[in-house]
Amino acid sequence: MLLTSSVLSATSKQCFEQPAASFLVCSLIFIEYYFIFF
Repeated sequence: MLLTSSVLSATSKQCFEQPAASFLVCSLIFIEYYFIFF
């Protein structure tokens, strides 16, 4: 899954606004982001 910076930014914002509801999704996104770009 390749995410554009705008999508990642919007998702990150949502994650910080709703940490409990989005924790699992955010974790998966950040893990994929880490492995794709690092």
